This record gives sequence, C-alpha cells and structure tokens, in this order.
Amino acid sequence: MIMANTVDKQRLFCLDFESTLVPEFWPVVAEKLGIDELKITTKEFPNFPELMANRIKTLNAHNIKLNELVSIANTVEPLEGAREFISKLQKHSPRILIVSDFGEQLATPMVNKFGGLTYFGHKFATDADDSITGFVFRQDDPKQKVVQAMQQLEFDVYATGDSYNDLTMLQSADHAFFFQAAEKIQAENPQLKNTNGYDELYQWLTAN
Repeated sequence: MIMANTVDKQRLFCLDFESTLVPEFWPVVAEKLGIDELKITTKEFPNFPELMANRIKTLNAHNIKLNELVSIANTVEPLEGAREFISKLQKHSPRILIVSDFGEQLATPMVNKFGGLTYFGHKFATDADDSITGFVFRQDDPKQKVVQAMQQLEFDVYATGDSYNDLTMLQSADHAFFFQAAEKIQAENPQLKNTNGYDELYQWLTAN
C-alpha cells in the first residue's frame, strides 16, 4: 500500500554562479587581456542577450578564441568561503543546482573546483578555427523555467542571486534571497532580503 506524503516537501537549492560562488568572469578577462569593454556585467547592463552579443563582437575584433577564454577560466578560483559553504550546504541537502547564464565551456573548469555540482547554463558556438560565432541559449528565460520545473516535481525551491538576470528565478522561487546585491537592485526589489555573507546565506537557506 502506498501512503500519501504528509511530510514537508524536499528542499532544493538553485544558486547563481558568478558573484555568488565565483568572481564575475568578464572583468577578469578584461583585466588579463587589457580590453576595458569586457568589464561590463549584468549588474550594469540588464539586457543579457545584447550584452553577450557585444562581448562576442569585442572578442572577435581582438581575435580572441574560445580556448583563450577557457585558459583564463581555469585560473579562476571560487570566492573566499564558497567551497566551505557548498560543502556545508551539501550536508544539509544533496539537491544543489547551479543555475547560470554563463557559457558551459567556461563554467566547467570552475564548477569542477566544487567537487561536482549540477550545472544549467548556455553554450558558445564556434567555427573550425575556434572563433566564437554565437551564444546558444538553451531556452528563453531558463533560470525561471528551472525553478518552475523543479516546483512541478514537488520540490520546495530556495534560490539566490545578485543581478538583474536572476530576478525571474528569484521571483518564481518559493523562497528567495539576494546575495551581496548592489544597492540599486536591492532598492528596486525591496521584497527580496539581501544576505551579506555565506554564514548568513546558509542560515536563511536552511532555516526551518
């Protein structure tokens, strides 16, 4: 006999990647390659598809190949305390998803530094010469749709992020928090609490 489920839903975490677990990647690229145009992030430019188109145009103008970006990605370490935060969170629940607008070719070496997490993101398209020809979006508004899909599977979804491209994910989640978000986006979204460090974020994510 199958008994009806009378316990609370299982908790699932949807975490943004850049600025939440690892540094913003493009400012690192801008500094290493000396290309100031690449410093711009979604904190300053909310239109992510247009931002990616501008980045690819700039990369091609400077003849920067994807393998050069992957080499830089391999040098990027998690933010201070991020590994410990993930390790602690994994002991609370094994259901941790990285939900990002980052390209998976660049994300993979960084994600691997956390010992293996499930990653949802997009992908760069390249030609035979390894020049970047485009950015392949997995689907429209994927962060929100990951949350909604997990809710359809009867998970209680907790989400965190810091930028404009995280808003639909945060607004759709059952419980959502900013992580060290800029004052401007906090002021525009006062319904979302802001956490200022991993200890506080862990407490909010795991609170009963």
